Amino acid sequence: MLSIVNPAGFSRALRTRDAVGTLLAHMGIESQWELEIAAMLSQIGSVVLPPAVVERHYYGKTLTHSDTVAVHGMAKVASRLVDGIPRMDGVARILMDQDRRFDGKGAPADRPHGTDLPWGARILKVLLDLDILETRGLPPESAMEMVRSRTGWYDPEIVELVAEMRDAFDSPDAPVL
Repeated sequence: MLSIVNPAGFSRALRTRDAVGTLLAHMGIESQWELEIAAMLSQIGSVVLPPAVVERHYYGKTLTHSDTVAVHGMAKVASRLVDGIPRMDGVARILMDQDRRFDGKGAPADRPHGTDLPWGARILKVLLDLDILETRGLPPESAMEMVRSRTGWYDPEIVELVAEMRDAFDSPDAPVL
């Protein structure tokens, strides 16, 4: 469904799923099915937005206030779409908090922050933000530096794991993925 309604979102979800798999392999974790499914469903909330709004968001174009509110609601929509499906409650929690800042700033104010955020949501926040920065034209190294400079936005341990993973797979003797 996402590939038809929002091909850019589908591509973003695929890149995020692949990055999750690479990160888990780097960490020596064989599988984390909830996180992998959450990565694939991370953009499903975009199906309720007009394609022009989604495109402006992905490519860093100016959004109106109502567009911004709608974009910030994508995570909640994604979470609600899977909430109630048997054994998907962990995926729904990851999706709900995938845009949540580690320091708790931002909307919604009543959500967890810090290490109370699901581990998978903290990972998705870093990977999705890196993806959007690179989609907007930043080279990977610059995108990583931008993420590092955003004090309070991300779990610092996750940021460093992602940086290590990227360094490991960018080296000349890295395995072919």
